[in-house]
Amino acid sequence: MFELFEDALREHDPYKAATCLEILSSSMPRNKLEPLVQRIQDRCHLSADQIRILSGFVRLRPQ
Repeated sequence: MFELFEDALREHDPYKAATCLEILSSSMPRNKLEPLVQRIQDRCHLSADQIRILSGFVRLRPQ
């Protein structure tokens, strides 16, 4: 799954990256997801709403 996530970042595809993040979130704690969200924000051009949605998604994950 990490390879697909990396591919999504290389392609600057926020939708594919967010889908990978959602799948990874089932087996990762919040503190490991936060850096992935930051990488999506850094590599993909997100709107303010998209940033808020990703941040909220991770914030609602179990620690």
